[in-house]
Amino acid sequence: MGTGQGARILTTRVRGKGYSFYHAVKLLDLLSIKGPLGRALISRELGIGEGSSRSLVRCLRSSGLIETDPVGGSYLTDKGYEVLARWRGIITGSICVKERLDPSPWDLISVSCLHESRSGEVLAKGILNIRDTIVRSGCLGAMIIGVKGGEVYILDTAGRPDINMSRTPLGARILDLCGGKDGTLVIVSSSDSSCLDAERCVWETVAALLGTGEIIKEISC
Repeated sequence: MGTGQGARILTTRVRGKGYSFYHAVKLLDLLSIKGPLGRALISRELGIGEGSSRSLVRCLRSSGLIETDPVGGSYLTDKGYEVLARWRGIITGSICVKERLDPSPWDLISVSCLHESRSGEVLAKGILNIRDTIVRSGCLGAMIIGVKGGEVYILDTAGRPDINMSRTPLGARILDLCGGKDGTLVIVSSSDSSCLDAERCVWETVAALLGTGEIIKEISC
């Protein structure tokens, strides 16, 4: 299976079920941060319809990742925390920025930090391949950024540090979010619809590039 095909398989579920791999992982993440959530709030937080959120909750319950209290809402199980911890060993942090931060050309971006232990594996897939897969997933574009010596660089097409952006507004935000560990890969993406969609493109692309089958299998239903 080619990389592009893998990314398409992950995103096709949005059309078929109203949610995708991304929404499942994002819900686990939200529940760990915000605690129990009701279906209406889940729908609003994930940007999907209530019918889709109902199906997603049912899916994750059947997988043993969440439980639902009739009054309090859905919450993570121990297994849910374990699966989320494995995902956070890949994507360590992510934020939405709704303003243009130099040198980004976009007014709305998602910034995702990859764990340094998995960054090299993603980078080995090739800068152009990473960007192209993100665009095929529905985003406007992406910047592939690396950390070396505590500095933040836009990487060239060979994956080497090129333009130092540490002292730019976006570079400072990246260092705050991702830290300065050597080898950390950062992906900045943009969508013309929402920050969630920009984040989705990256998370699903990374999952497809890494072939994280064990995580995908846990939340597939």
